[in-house]
Amino acid sequence: MLQVAGVAGMDAASMAAMAASIGAHEQPHEEDFHGGGEFTIPDCPIPVETELSSSPTSSDDHYGDEANHRPGDSTAVQGNVKTPQSASRRALQNAMAAKRRMRYLQKVKSERVTLTMQERELSTQLSKLRQVRTEASTEKVDDTLSLRAWRAVAIRQKERRWEAEEQQRRLRQAVITRCELINQMKDLLVQRLLNGPAGCLDALEPGRQRCSPALCKMFIRELDSLHAQTNAVIEDSVDLQLSSSPLTIELMRRWNPTRRLFESADATIIPFDFERACDAMSKLLLANSGENSKCDEIGDPVNTVASTCCFNYSEEFGESGVLVMHAAGRRYVEPNRVVFVLRALTEGQGEFAGLQTHETVWYVLRPSSPGKRSEMVLETYTQLMPVGFDIISETDVRGNAFTEILAKADEDDVSELTQGLRELLIRNDGKMSTEPRCS
Repeated sequence: MLQVAGVAGMDAASMAAMAASIGAHEQPHEEDFHGGGEFTIPDCPIPVETELSSSPTSSDDHYGDEANHRPGDSTAVQGNVKTPQSASRRALQNAMAAKRRMRYLQKVKSERVTLTMQERELSTQLSKLRQVRTEASTEKVDDTLSLRAWRAVAIRQKERRWEAEEQQRRLRQAVITRCELINQMKDLLVQRLLNGPAGCLDALEPGRQRCSPALCKMFIRELDSLHAQTNAVIEDSVDLQLSSSPLTIELMRRWNPTRRLFESADATIIPFDFERACDAMSKLLLANSGENSKCDEIGDPVNTVASTCCFNYSEEFGESGVLVMHAAGRRYVEPNRVVFVLRALTEGQGEFAGLQTHETVWYVLRPSSPGKRSEMVLETYTQLMPVGFDIISETDVRGNAFTEILAKADEDDVSELTQGLRELLIRNDGKMSTEPRCS
């Protein structure tokens, strides 16, 4: 009995030491769970064997069963002998379970820290991606605006290119026309040099004759384009001078240094109705149109004239005072006006051979006021370009002498036109005209 009691006392002491050891192991674990509040135990399952091994109820029940055994029972003594080993094994299992829990909690803690760091990194990356996306959208909008601006610039440049190409075609056509004119003038000069001045003067008696086919073709081809420039010529002539008395044509040429030619813009009142004024102008400017119908280049002999005129001023200016003028004209009837376009080339002879003038004349016959056809206004616009001499030079003796002949020819031309217009209007007063009507 004493031996059994000693063994029991030793077992009790062992159990107390084991309980103290288990308490020492479990106390820091509880502090980790409940002391700082920094971490919480996740709701995760713990192995069943760990829970069972660490359960105090099983140990108490085991010791209770040992206490209920009778002292004389040999089986109870054998059970009491094995009990300390089982308790030690359970204590060891509990300690190992506590370590596993500590490792698990440490792992969860490290994973939480890692996840927090990853969350911050991913948030930073997300912010950067959003910023990049916003910048890309802004750049896309800017690129769209820039593209629209460049597209508008390209369209304007394309339109300007078309205009430049069209102007280039017109200029090329003008150059071709001028080249043909120069070649024809060269042929005429060569022919006259071969025939001599006397033969030329004998062949060109004063009056109207048929124009040479080359110049006829050239001038008539230019008339339509010159008619298209009528409105531009009227707009440029801001200093239009109206004569003080009716049926008085005054030719006042003014030098244009920019274009290197003489210009004039004059107007006069015709106190007659539209039909009579148009018929009178047609008779004066389209005289002998029936004879010119033999020229194949005219096309419209009723409204077109082409001829060569010789003006002889040899009595005043000597043998060289002769001018030869090649001219072509056409009438254009419009709803509220009639336009007569004349194209002329005047050449000097003898001493003035090689001196020329190119002249373009627009006669515009229109009502004096809108809707009033009983009184007309005759506007005259001229452009005269000298060739081969400086018409305003004081040192060019030959050119100045030729200019005097041209001035005399202008005076006679204006006087003839004014006198003829007056006679026709007065003579045809109350009579029916046989000329083509202008309406």
